[in-house]
Amino acid sequence: LHKVEIQALDFSCDEQYLASLGGQDDNALVLWEVETGRAICGSPAHTNFSLDVKFFNNSNDKLVTGGNYNLQVWEYDLPNNKLRPTEAQLGQMQRIIKTITVDHRDEFMY
Repeated sequence: LHKVEIQALDFSCDEQYLASLGGQDDNALVLWEVETGRAICGSPAHTNFSLDVKFFNNSNDKLVTGGNYNLQVWEYDLPNNKLRPTEAQLGQMQRIIKTITVDHRDEFMY
């Protein structure tokens, strides 16, 4: 699924899922089912390189990716087995996001 490098990993709050973010060679976000060890779905993380992935603290179906000038919130659509992105509107800010922290109430990302 990933061609060479894995850039980042994170487990869901209930440890049911593992998210992996591929390196520059594929830049893919893949969601794995921990119990079976199988990949359940994936998607290109962004058209620009992504550097980090973090699950929300209180939801096993929401995660965030960030990288070179991009920040996206993802939701795992279980009935359709798809990852659905929502691009964060950063306005005029041009940031390279190297690491992400989600606050304990899932209201803010740093």
